[in-house]
Amino acid sequence: MTTPRPITNTTNTTNKTTTSNKAPLQEVAKDYYTSITSRPQLWEAFRNLDNAIHFAECRGCLVDEATQNFVVDFGDDEAYAAFDLEEEDFAALLSSKRPKSLETRWINIWSPERQPELVQTVASNYKVSARLQAMMVSEPFIPSQDISAVSPKLTSIDTEEREPESVPEGKSLPASVADLEGGYQLGGVQRAGTALSSLDGTGFSKISLSQIVNKIWHFSSVDYGEKYLCLGYNSLHVVSGVDFRNSAGKPDGKRVWTWLLICDDGTVISIHETPFPGPTDLTPGERQKAVEVIRRNTNLVFSAISSQHIASERSNALITTYVRNFPNQTGTAAIKPGEGASLLFYYLFDNWPANYNLVIGREHSYNAALDKLRGRMLERAQVQLIDDLHRLGRQLAVLKRIYQSYDLIVNRVLKRQRLLREEIRNSQPANMHHPPHQRGGPFGFDLLSRGDSWRPNGFDETNPTELGGIQLSSAAVGRFERLLDRIRLYALSEIDECLAEKESMTFMVFNLIAVKDSQAVERLTRTTILIAKATILFLPVTLMTGYFSTEIEELQGVYTVKQYWIAFALLLVLSALVLAIYGWATDTVEGKTIYVSFAKSFYRSSMAALGKRRKRKVG
Repeated sequence: MTTPRPITNTTNTTNKTTTSNKAPLQEVAKDYYTSITSRPQLWEAFRNLDNAIHFAECRGCLVDEATQNFVVDFGDDEAYAAFDLEEEDFAALLSSKRPKSLETRWINIWSPERQPELVQTVASNYKVSARLQAMMVSEPFIPSQDISAVSPKLTSIDTEEREPESVPEGKSLPASVADLEGGYQLGGVQRAGTALSSLDGTGFSKISLSQIVNKIWHFSSVDYGEKYLCLGYNSLHVVSGVDFRNSAGKPDGKRVWTWLLICDDGTVISIHETPFPGPTDLTPGERQKAVEVIRRNTNLVFSAISSQHIASERSNALITTYVRNFPNQTGTAAIKPGEGASLLFYYLFDNWPANYNLVIGREHSYNAALDKLRGRMLERAQVQLIDDLHRLGRQLAVLKRIYQSYDLIVNRVLKRQRLLREEIRNSQPANMHHPPHQRGGPFGFDLLSRGDSWRPNGFDETNPTELGGIQLSSAAVGRFERLLDRIRLYALSEIDECLAEKESMTFMVFNLIAVKDSQAVERLTRTTILIAKATILFLPVTLMTGYFSTEIEELQGVYTVKQYWIAFALLLVLSALVLAIYGWATDTVEGKTIYVSFAKSFYRSSMAALGKRRKRKVG
C-alpha cells in the first residue's frame, strides 16, 4: 500500500512539485478514459472537479431536475465527473479496470424507472439479485394509486350471521356438505383456476414497492451479496414555505425512497426515487426549491470531493464532509488510501443537515407547536384541542418510527461488520502475515499488488467469507457508531420528550374541561342555593304579611303600620340569622366549595370546644 505524499506550505518547491505531478496524473486519467475503445468520446464528457469552472458547471447540473445520472471517479490527487451518460457508457466504464489514482467511483441515478436498462447494467455487474433489480426500477407512487384501507367489522350488525338459504334446484351443494361418493362436474376446478388468475390480476400484482414505502414510511431494507451491501430507506425533506399536502397523520415534508449500495471494487451506487412523478400543484419556483432541498445532501457530498471544498470548509465546519484525502497544513493525511468508498457510503446515508434541523427545531418544530397548543389550552380548554394533539401525536409516531428504522439499519450494518471481522480473524493462520503494503486496518478496502484493481480484504483469496456483504473501513465504522449515538441521544430522545409532553397535555385538556364543567355546575348550584335562601328569607315575612292582611273582625284596627314594619324587620333579621347559623353549622356558607354534613359539623365543633376547655384547664 502506498503512503500519501505530504504537502506543506513552507516552501515554494513543494508547490511546484505538486503542480508538476498533477499533469502526469491527468494524463493517466485521460489515457484511462480514452482507452475504452467502445466509447472513444467518453473522455470529453468528464469534467475536472478541481477546476473551479468545471466544478461550478457540475453543481449547476446537480440542482437541475432534468439531470438523470452522474458518475464520479476520484482519488487522492484528482477527481472527474460526467453527467447524463448513456447505458453503453456505464457498461464500458464498468468493464474496464480503473487506475490506482481513481480508487473510488460514485454512480448516482435519479428517476430509475426511466432508466431500467442502465440500472440493470450497473446492478448486474455486481450480481444484484433479479428481485432487487426489479424493485429498484419499480414505478413511482402516484396519489391515485394509494392502497385503500379496509375497516374491520366493528358493529354487531356487521357480525350477524346470515340465515342459511335453501339451495335452488340445479345448483350443487358445497363440498363440505355434499356427498363425497357422488359424481360432480368440473365447475369447482374451473372456479379454482379463475380464483388463481384473479390473484394475479386484482391481488398482489397491483401492489408495488412504491406504494408500500409511501404507506409505511419506516419501511427499510438491508441486503447482502457476494459483491455488495445494499441499504433501502425513506428520507424526509422539509422545505420551508412549501406544502406537500401530506395526510393528517404524516409529518410535513417530502418523502423520498433511496437505494444505497457499496461494492467490492470501491464503487458506491445511489439510486433515488422520483419526488414528483406526476403533476403537482407546486409553482415552478416551489418545485425548484424542493429539488434543491431534496438533493442538498448529495450536493454537499459531491462538493466534498472537489478541492474547491477546502475554501468553504471554515465557513460551516459543522456539516463539512471528508471523502477525499486533502492533506492539511501539517502535511498529514486525514483519510487513508482505500477509505474513500466507505466514507462516501457513510456520508450519503447520514443526512446530518436534516437531523440538525430536527434537533435545533428549524424543521419539524413540534416543541413550538406544543407550546402554541398549550397557550390555547390555558386560554380556553376545548375538545378541538384533543384532535390537534391526536394529529400531532400521530405525526410524531411516524417520525419516531422513521428514526427507529435508521437505528435498525445502522445496528444491522455494525453487526455484520463485527461478524465479517471475526470470520476474517478466524480464517487467517496464526503464522500468516501480510506485507506492509498489503496490510490494512480491521475494516476497509486493501490495495493489492496484483494489478491496478481494488479488492476488499473480506473477499481476498486468502480470506474467504460466506457471510456476504462488504467490509467497511474503520473510519466509516466509527462514524456509523457515532451516528447511532446521535440518533438515540438527539432525534429519538427529542421525539420521546415531545410524545410525553403531548400525553400530559392530553390529560391536562381533559382535566381542564372537567374543571370547567364542574365550575359551571358549581355556579349553577350557587345560584340555586341563593334563590332558595332568598325564598326562605322572605317566607316568614310573607306569612306575617298574610296574617296582617287577614280579614278577621277581631284583627281589624288592632295593629298599626309601625307595628307591621317592626315585626317585618324582626322576622327578616331572625330569618337571616337562622340561615347564617345553619350555613355555618352545615358548612354550606356561600364561598365554600366543600359541603360537610350537619352531624360531622356538630362533631367537629364539639371536639374543638372540648379541646379549648382542656387547654384552659391545663393553663
